[in-house]
Amino acid sequence: SSLQFYTCDIHPDMGEAIYLGGLQDNGTLLFDEDPLDINDMINGGDGAYCFFDEDDGDISIASYYYNRYTVFENGSGVSYIGNSETGTFVSPADLDSEDNILYANGVGFFNQDANTIFRVKNLPYGPNEGLVNIGTGILTWFTSVIYSPYSPANTSTLFVGSNAGHLFKVENAQDIPQTTEIGSENFPTASISCIAVGGSEDTLLVTFSNYGVSSIWQTYDGGDNWTEVEGNLPDMPVRWALYHPQSTHLAMIATELGVWVCYDLSAENPLWQPANDGLANVRVDMLQMREDDLAVLAASHGRGLFTTTFNYSTVNTQDLESEISIMAYPNPSNGQFYIDFSEQAELPKSLQILDIQGHIIYSKEVTDKKIFIDISNYSKGIYVLSIETSFNNHYSKEITIQ
Repeated sequence: SSLQFYTCDIHPDMGEAIYLGGLQDNGTLLFDEDPLDINDMINGGDGAYCFFDEDDGDISIASYYYNRYTVFENGSGVSYIGNSETGTFVSPADLDSEDNILYANGVGFFNQDANTIFRVKNLPYGPNEGLVNIGTGILTWFTSVIYSPYSPANTSTLFVGSNAGHLFKVENAQDIPQTTEIGSENFPTASISCIAVGGSEDTLLVTFSNYGVSSIWQTYDGGDNWTEVEGNLPDMPVRWALYHPQSTHLAMIATELGVWVCYDLSAENPLWQPANDGLANVRVDMLQMREDDLAVLAASHGRGLFTTTFNYSTVNTQDLESEISIMAYPNPSNGQFYIDFSEQAELPKSLQILDIQGHIIYSKEVTDKKIFIDISNYSKGIYVLSIETSFNNHYSKEITIQ
């Protein structure tokens, strides 16, 4: 497939292989297990943000440029929203399924309607739309709009990021918004592409989609303190992020070079590694997860839609080091080194070594307590040793050739 998806969403019912995807130039498609074709287009134009109602999978929303939305019930259009153009070409948006309110960027490319969110209440049958000033005091448009799943009952809390690195928490967005800036002065002046919410509103992972900047930042205290967690990730745009629902030490990101995962965000130098089996190093714009079965849908900009399961162990790196008692020495090396499992009661299943672009350069089943590895024919630099244990846990370690 060469389909260029901007966005996607996954049906809320566990096990259902039903997906929505917004396409550049080719509308919004609904995938329902049969191969995608032109007859699956449910909305025209350039496909922008799309949603399933998490409380009722029969309700879905598709959109095209400048905040024009169609609300569907069982595949039939029941409401049409956005008679006048607002926002940017593909305006970031999110849906409060509990209160049936849609929120999107309302600010134009030339800063018209500054400080505004496009809000649509009373979905699906009696939509009431309008621009709402959220009082950020900035001029640039918003590049990320995320609804908090921890919003108090009958209210909407949003996290909103700007094209210039501003980050805001917007409470009471369904009525008179109350806005607080929660970003860091160390954030780059760059485009915030995603704000992932972890186990509470105190835990946030913020990504940036520019080259040449620190692209991943994390807070565990609601924005009072931020830590850059880009680690070994190559310099490239990061466009989306997900926390694992059972552990905020684990995260998955969508990047210019496919999907990457980190098993321990709390490490001093977090180690990211590619997770691109079947996907290749293609630009991925969005990830959506159904927490009931950990199903993840990836929207690639050039290779179509892909699915996986975020079933990585919640065991952190420190626990795994104790479990498998691994030694890699010497490290750094000239490319010739040993991996020693001598303290391990049960050997891991396998090991791989990947280059920084995610290509597997060495793969081996583990059959001995001590393994000699020779990758001295590869260039100097940093590589990733990846080990899968017998319990499907994963362990990663940097290997340096100098």
